[in-house]
Amino acid sequence: MTEKKEKFKRVEFGAILCNSFFVENEAGELIFTKAEEIKQANIEWVEFPFNKDPFMPESRAKKIGEILKDLGLKVSCHASYFINYGSHEEERIKKSHNYILINIKNMKAMGANKLIVHVGSAGKLGKTVSMENAKNALKELSKLLDAKKYTDVELCLEVMGKQSRIGNLEEMVELSHIDSRYNVCVDFGHLNCLSQGGLKTARDYAKVLTYLKENLPREKFERQHFHFTNIEYDKKGEVRHLNLEDTKFGPFFPPLAEALHKEQELVSVTIISEAKSTSISDASTLKRLFTKR
Repeated sequence: MTEKKEKFKRVEFGAILCNSFFVENEAGELIFTKAEEIKQANIEWVEFPFNKDPFMPESRAKKIGEILKDLGLKVSCHASYFINYGSHEEERIKKSHNYILINIKNMKAMGANKLIVHVGSAGKLGKTVSMENAKNALKELSKLLDAKKYTDVELCLEVMGKQSRIGNLEEMVELSHIDSRYNVCVDFGHLNCLSQGGLKTARDYAKVLTYLKENLPREKFERQHFHFTNIEYDKKGEVRHLNLEDTKFGPFFPPLAEALHKEQELVSVTIISEAKSTSISDASTLKRLFTKR
């Protein structure tokens, strides 16, 4: 009788960066000001944001990628905040497509292939109409990706933290079915905001993982890219990002660590901290909390 091999589960940790961390010295060389802190943190990933700078020169993106590669870091990227696929305005959709394509071009220049995307806002249109707009727009985007021969990219649709946004867990899973290159990025801080503090126990987190497992194709579920950050919230959802010093709002990491250790079908997990001002040290702390279990 052949013995069934247990799957190898790789859980790695990383931090969101800022474009401002990369500055030119007097000689015109690009310097990464957080290099020593990253080395000491002993984390595997960084996430580079195109949030407010979608038109970064490709040459700068390439240099940043080289710096991060020399540090032995894996890179994911965060797409522009200006994207809104919930809109009914054709021009807004075209601009959103353009942001995505430019972000992908710079992402590939960095040597990365995973782009985290905020789908957009419902606004006055309401969720039903804006979701239909998003479905149509993401189908259009698929054709544009094909035309550019972007077959090896992964767009992770992020679970959002405000009630007004397109972005609860069920919506992101539904939209991810449009294309094999679309997956879900569960932001547990955002999910905790939507549920008004509903992520407390390992069982709460396990329910999220089970939902993903039951509603995503196996090849998508097996490789997950998560965000984990303590976030302040009110009745409307997310207010602002905090850090691990928060003891009031959460979510809190040990129950998630427990749930991840128990989930046998996951193969590759990346957890990115987006903590305010302390993402690198918080990512290091998350890794320590996970590995000591």
